[in-house]
Amino acid sequence: MKLIICCSHLYVPTTLTIILSADKSESFSIYTDKPSIVKLFESLALPNCEIILDDFHADIGIVEIIFQRQVTKYKKEIIKRIQQYQISKIYFFHDGYCEQANWIMKKLYELNDIPICYNSISPSYDDSFPYLRKNLVYFKLKTIYFLLWNLNVISIKIGYSYIPFMSPSFYTSLKVINTNIISNYNLTNKLLTDKLLPKNLFPVRSNILLLQCTYVDIMITKEKYTETINLIIDRIGSERFVFKPHPDQMKQFGKETACMVMPDFISANLLYYRFNAYLGYESAALAEAANMGVLSISLVNVIPSYDNGKKDSIYKYLLSLSDNVKFPCSVEETVALLNA
Repeated sequence: MKLIICCSHLYVPTTLTIILSADKSESFSIYTDKPSIVKLFESLALPNCEIILDDFHADIGIVEIIFQRQVTKYKKEIIKRIQQYQISKIYFFHDGYCEQANWIMKKLYELNDIPICYNSISPSYDDSFPYLRKNLVYFKLKTIYFLLWNLNVISIKIGYSYIPFMSPSFYTSLKVINTNIISNYNLTNKLLTDKLLPKNLFPVRSNILLLQCTYVDIMITKEKYTETINLIIDRIGSERFVFKPHPDQMKQFGKETACMVMPDFISANLLYYRFNAYLGYESAALAEAANMGVLSISLVNVIPSYDNGKKDSIYKYLLSLSDNVKFPCSVEETVALLNA
């Protein structure tokens, strides 16, 4: 059985491509820490798949760092649970966070010398990354990851947050094999239409996917976001929008509540075939859709932010994923793009 580490909806199309392209005799275990990904795969009911939900969350305080009672117990339980599947190969797609999955891969490699394949979905860390900062927070994050998970990470400052990226030594020590698996959207589109989204589910006129903004009250005010999104919906018409909630944390503002709603567990990057335009703020799905030839609009330059560091990071992040995302500077420009 092959193990696929899928800890983000970004990785769902590639995960499905691997499964749907495989021989029918092959079987897969899908490891995730996202309940919405579990719900998606349960709804798809693929006959050759087992789903492993890892819902462990350690209390990272000084007592746990010193004694590691929770983490030690977790490690024993999760490795016993996964080994029952007799894993012969591992696929993963992430290059940061996912410390539990990284520890599992490392342990399985040490125990069974299992081949591990990495397929890059989003840009990886490199030494020229412009936001690298070394201070107390940097070393604290590195220390916690090393003591609890025996992982060497590179801590990168993006805006005001430090992001733990996997060190190059992680890949070399596990003899990670780089792969280039291209998502097959013909396969995923057919599966989605057959199992979850029949073609007549939404009116043909509803051709704009409105992606939930998760940065309200983090870097933009609720009032400014609601004012802007209301103006856009009024100008375009709510009947043309389908609201796509963020998995596991749906929240709507203003006239978003007047729009039809896509189930939150369906990945936005599985829906390119269905919509003519994607509208959002920070979602990586904007860049993916743009790369697929779908009109993709980010509101990062339309809605005023009180955290310009984060705003610039989002802008640069989306640009690093695609040159085709549109960044209008006003409601009028946004409406003109959507009506073009």
